[in-house]
Amino acid sequence: MTSSIQARILTCTLVAAVGCGDVRYRDGIVAKDGVERIHLTGDVGVIDLVPGDVAKIEYAVRAPEGAASVQSSERGGMLRTVARCHTPVLCSVDVQVHVPSGVSVEVDLGLGEVWSTGVEDLGISVAQGDVDLDTNGNATVQVGQGDVRVKASGSESIRVAVGDGNISIDAAPDNWNLSVTARSQSNNGVLDDPTAPGQMELVAPSGSVTLRTIRPATDSGAP
Repeated sequence: MTSSIQARILTCTLVAAVGCGDVRYRDGIVAKDGVERIHLTGDVGVIDLVPGDVAKIEYAVRAPEGAASVQSSERGGMLRTVARCHTPVLCSVDVQVHVPSGVSVEVDLGLGEVWSTGVEDLGISVAQGDVDLDTNGNATVQVGQGDVRVKASGSESIRVAVGDGNISIDAAPDNWNLSVTARSQSNNGVLDDPTAPGQMELVAPSGSVTLRTIRPATDSGAP
């Protein structure tokens, strides 16, 4: 699920009480120098993280005049954007972030969704909403209310905590040092090995944790 359009539709459903309107304006910031970190803070919206050659943050404001403010800066090796909604209705800021290899990303979002494909070092916090990650790197995710899905290919550390919601993990066919706390759980082939290099800690005290093994692609036999 990497489409920002799909993500916005789902978030508009999620924040129906808030409201999603047409884009009033678009803007962004491109890193002038090499950065080591990207930090995003937002009240309401969809954040889409994708690989890129240059660190870049692009945003679309869906809010009446004066209802939202966005500030971006580049300082000390960090590219930062803060998006605020000054009204509880009819305001959201959607963000797409282009992340070069080796750059870590931190997200702090109030209400909405975070989608990421191919970004290797993630720290994500969402008060209410869903997170969907496809990564071969490390990820730490905290969600107050919502669901988290992670596809982990070759990751070394996956840590997910959900206060009210469910966790779904598709893991590469490697051994993991697993720690699972949940109201219910199911495991279809992900091996638990306390000596394994991969660390996976999953916490969903009021929900379910589902683990599945990523199946390798098979040869179709076509010439």
